[in-house]
Amino acid sequence: MIPDDARFLRVVSFVIHRHEGGDSDHSADAGGKTRYGISKAAYPAEFAGRLVPNLQRAVEIYWKDYWTPLSCSSIQSDAIAAKVFDLAVNMGTGRAGHILQEAVNLLRDDQLAVDGKVGSVTLRAVNMTRHPSALVAVLCGLQWAFYQGLIERKPSQRIFAAGWARRSSWSGVA
Repeated sequence: MIPDDARFLRVVSFVIHRHEGGDSDHSADAGGKTRYGISKAAYPAEFAGRLVPNLQRAVEIYWKDYWTPLSCSSIQSDAIAAKVFDLAVNMGTGRAGHILQEAVNLLRDDQLAVDGKVGSVTLRAVNMTRHPSALVAVLCGLQWAFYQGLIERKPSQRIFAAGWARRSSWSGVA
């Protein structure tokens, strides 16, 4: 069932059409075969037999497994919620939570625990951010730094650098 959350639907539509749309089966992609950004590696049952996720199923997965665990509906800034969701879709919820907490810590004196769990303390800190655009900029920078480290560790991933650069420069839904 697709949720009745206008902000989520706007963000997920943008992410699917701008970053995750269509089918992919690139040999260098650890996720293997993907459809609408849903990978066979992460969701093998969705690819069982002749089944592959349709758009409605992809949106349901994104709501349940990416938007909800990071409490994106509780993030007041649309731009921050959208960027955190995009991080989760591409990197997983744990890494997205870590990057969010690291970004918040770079902009504050008192530090959050960086455990990847977006609970009430993290949400309060995110929602107290006076300049959401600054937090989004830091999120983008940390995202790119992660990709650079990945390319250094696994040079075969350089093939994705241009797409990752576009993704890490994106700061909100158009």
